[in-house]
Amino acid sequence: MHFLNTAPLWLIGLLLVVVMIAAEEIGFRCRMLAQRGGKEGKGEERVGNLVGAALALLGLLFAFTFAMAQDRYDQRRRLVMQEANAVSTSYLRYQAFEEPERTRLSRLMRDYAQLRSQAFDAQREREKLNTLVARTAAYQAQIWDAVLAGLARQPALIEPVMDSTNTMFEITAMRRAMVDARIPSSILIGLLSFAVLTAFFTGYGLELERRHRAPTAVLFLLFAFVFLLILDLDRSYSGPIRVSQASMVRAAETIAALEAAKLRPPSP
Repeated sequence: MHFLNTAPLWLIGLLLVVVMIAAEEIGFRCRMLAQRGGKEGKGEERVGNLVGAALALLGLLFAFTFAMAQDRYDQRRRLVMQEANAVSTSYLRYQAFEEPERTRLSRLMRDYAQLRSQAFDAQREREKLNTLVARTAAYQAQIWDAVLAGLARQPALIEPVMDSTNTMFEITAMRRAMVDARIPSSILIGLLSFAVLTAFFTGYGLELERRHRAPTAVLFLLFAFVFLLILDLDRSYSGPIRVSQASMVRAAETIAALEAAKLRPPSP
């Protein structure tokens, strides 16, 4: 569902709480009608067991979905560090080339690292992400051409240079794929549906004399909070929980500093 992937988290949480409170109210009204019609008698204990089982199953579903979101978040975080290491390694290995390939590749890698450090911000908007992908592909083509030119003159560097270059490009493609690797909408919709159904059972199982509005409201708020945590982990770029880009930023800064040092005149 596109709404769950793009809507503000606070709006989703508010709607979930409102819907669950409404479902609880409907369940309570149904219980009242059942008792007035004489259809409810000795089944209160069974209703309580049903509510307990529904709450336990809902907690299990939340745990399962949270684990899926956490796994995707960890993968994104690891890929950022792996790409930073691959970019730094490739830059250092390119220094073994002779001129003019060494200077050309060094400058390309400086700009490429700076571009890749902006990947996080580009994920927030599809247009920016498409632009980043296009620019990344253009830089990779230039880097590849320069690498092939250098290897034609220095074939002894084929194994280390090709290994680091391929790794760098592969991780970049994996990071792009992980942007769209989200929890399936069917799972999220099923989780929401079961949460609303559980709210209905909770209302149906309440005592008519004492409704306990405050505890049930707090329970629904907790459900909404956990669901928002799942969405935030799954997005990892628009909410409070974000994948740190520090390693990629440091790699870009290090390469830029090394390139700037080459331009300084030697000290006497």
